Amino acid sequence: MEVTATLRDVPNKMFMSVIGVTNRSGKVADVVPFTFTVQIMDPVGPQRQALAPERALLNWTDGTGRTEQFNQTISQFALRANSVNPNASISGGVWFPRDKDKFREVLIRIPLAGMVYEFPFYFQVR
Repeated sequence: MEVTATLRDVPNKMFMSVIGVTNRSGKVADVVPFTFTVQIMDPVGPQRQALAPERALLNWTDGTGRTEQFNQTISQFALRANSVNPNASISGGVWFPRDKDKFREVLIRIPLAGMVYEFPFYFQVR
């Protein structure tokens, strides 16, 4: 199994992550985004589950009132629960809630096919 993750801090109390899964095993792998979590590690904060795309839609705004464009982006780009066949790939966006606090280190955990993949991300505090 090959899993990739990126993380972006967006200005509306959410993190946006692009998750990619390539199934290199001989078995079908189930991808269930709502089991993915994010945790701020520095300073230590609570672990939070991924938001369903519908919940992310409620929180998304760019401050200009152009929420319709972003709603369409979230709907089209969201990683949804799916089965990934052997030698196939899937990718998409996953959104996580966060507090307004400043942070330096964030950890994404992705349970998949009996393993937990962890991705640390580091930010410069401004």
